[in-house]
Amino acid sequence: MSTPLAWIERYAAADDRERAALRAQFARDPSARAAVLLPRDWRTPEEFRARLILLCLRDQADDTRDELLALKALCDRARELGIDPAPHLRESASMAGDVDHYGMGSWRSLLNRTV
Repeated sequence: MSTPLAWIERYAAADDRERAALRAQFARDPSARAAVLLPRDWRTPEEFRARLILLCLRDQADDTRDELLALKALCDRARELGIDPAPHLRESASMAGDVDHYGMGSWRSLLNRTV
């Protein structure tokens, strides 16, 4: 796929089987994961949602703790901007993987605990 948003849009529109395949592709290919980046600055609910979906696509990446810190920073920023994170977290949890990769819970369970 050509752009980060193309990955995110494809993931959001996919069914569970295709989402699992996209997460597996990211897990196998760290260079793909590194290439799908979004700008650091964002301001809208749509941009918040895109970042949550990207975290789902990354599916804990190499370190769940780093991903949790990124999630916390995103939610803190959303609140600062007056965006309620809860509905976006619930939506992303429905798209997230349900595999516990590192003994801290699946990304789906971690998102649901954050709501």
